[in-house]
Amino acid sequence: ELIQEEIPHQLPKGMQAFLMNLRKPLFQDMRVRQALGLAFNFEWSNKNLFYNAYTRSQSYFSNSELAATGLPSAAELAILTPYKDQLPSSVFNQPYKAPVSDGDKYNRKNLIRAMHLLKEAGWRVVDNQLVDSNNQPFSFEITLVQPSFERIVNPYIKALKKLGITAHIRHSEVS
Repeated sequence: ELIQEEIPHQLPKGMQAFLMNLRKPLFQDMRVRQALGLAFNFEWSNKNLFYNAYTRSQSYFSNSELAATGLPSAAELAILTPYKDQLPSSVFNQPYKAPVSDGDKYNRKNLIRAMHLLKEAGWRVVDNQLVDSNNQPFSFEITLVQPSFERIVNPYIKALKKLGITAHIRHSEVS
């Protein structure tokens, strides 16, 4: 007889992610970053582009002893507590969980939540363009090292456009 079994391991998983340059004023508001995270439809991408081959990372160090899980331990709280006034309260009372969509191509619920966060952060839509209080448009570049990632980024750019955000792809060479 043959028994097919997946044997779990403790090897860290690789990670692909969108990272925001926090030195840029555009990304300094946590609500903006949360909105951008809500706009990415992982469930649809995983189903339609990757045949459900992936599990969403919940930590930079997924599947390792360094992975962030649950609430901070007593030892972690000893380190974090002196910075409590500089950290979001959620660090202390909510385990991190990446946004989840219903998996359809529209991602409507998450985009509505994203728009509420953007409005809270001071953004508004004028002529289908998201602008700040100085009427500066919300626009940024997504830098790609591999052209094959365009198939992942292009649906994300379409979702951002629904929020009034303009995103462009820039290709970069790694040396």
